[in-house]
Amino acid sequence: MIPKEYWAKRTDSTADIIFEGVEKGLGKLVVTIHGKNGVLLGEGGEAWIQLLDVREMYQRARIVNEPEAIPHPWDNPNPPAQAWTWDPWNWPYSEDPDAKPITAVFVHGWRLKYMDFMNWSDSSYKRLWHQGFKGKFYSFRWATFSGDNNGLPYGLDEELEDNSGGNSIIIPPGGLTYNASEYRAWLCGPALASFVNQLPNPDQRKLFAHSMGNVISGAALRSGMEIESYAMCNSAVAAMAYDPTRIYPDYAGYKTPDTDHDPAIRNGYGLANKFNLANMPEIFNFSLPADEALKGWLTNNKLFKADHNKSYRYQENPVPISSYKLSYTSPNTVYRNITGLSEAMGYVTQSRSLPAGADLLTSGSVNNAAVDMTSWGFGKTHSAVWRWSNQKSHIFWEQLVERL
Repeated sequence: MIPKEYWAKRTDSTADIIFEGVEKGLGKLVVTIHGKNGVLLGEGGEAWIQLLDVREMYQRARIVNEPEAIPHPWDNPNPPAQAWTWDPWNWPYSEDPDAKPITAVFVHGWRLKYMDFMNWSDSSYKRLWHQGFKGKFYSFRWATFSGDNNGLPYGLDEELEDNSGGNSIIIPPGGLTYNASEYRAWLCGPALASFVNQLPNPDQRKLFAHSMGNVISGAALRSGMEIESYAMCNSAVAAMAYDPTRIYPDYAGYKTPDTDHDPAIRNGYGLANKFNLANMPEIFNFSLPADEALKGWLTNNKLFKADHNKSYRYQENPVPISSYKLSYTSPNTVYRNITGLSEAMGYVTQSRSLPAGADLLTSGSVNNAAVDMTSWGFGKTHSAVWRWSNQKSHIFWEQLVERL
């Protein structure tokens, strides 16, 4: 019931009214006019409306294995291929028969707990929907370590980030799982490609990924993922993987597989051009140069690539000469040559560039000018787009829809 005081204060003839559904279902919405004592004076037009739980309005998929079920490379350097499966849980999909012929896919980043993945997927779909997107929407859960599986109290990640005072958290909660999660992101790339390539509307598939989600997305592109356009958001991937010219002066002296005199080492295990491939989709780089989490990425790149704590190393000129250039040393001092790309990228290869999410000049396969999010009020917050309200982040969603 609308109180008469509402009408008394209005000077126009049109009112926009928001209503809230009590429960899901199909019903008829009718405007009725009542007089004193509730007597019905008349009614207006009617409209049938269907209310659904948002999680029934889109579909979710995930990697079959949880991260702890994927063996560490020092336990098994040749892990089995990863596979995907649908993840409806308690929300069976209710397909929109009038959906437009366009497909959008969301891929999350590192350390995202399962319920946060669900909430971020919900938010992504709702915000796209309110921007006018009426196509088919999907989200993809990959095997990242998080507070669900590293023993940290739920919410501690966010609490420390919120109370960081604008300072980088060098080793945030779960921070020592970064390389382990990146290794798994590379391994999961072919499964993401398999998932996306069976989705509808092959000429109108759009994908957007956050942070380390761009690692698995790039690995999926290397595995033949077919998408028409792609938005990288706060990308935690070396800019040189897309554009080999983006060498950061402070890192120019780094000795890495990219500087090796052997082209087989450079091409096989270097970062340069890893995601600068033929027939790439249209790519947009949503960047935040002041991003605090990406400063943590730089710290990890400097201190833990190669990850000596895990007994990994790179040597351009090993002694003796017969030693391996990229190697792992077991606890009983047995040397093993690194031959897998995922293991090399996760634990050995050091970037000589900034992450693309902090480098507005990244070009190469990034074939559109960077979208600088600095003026949008996100400050230094890595995940503002999903953690902040729609009122504070709507400009991102407007720009995402406009470009994709």
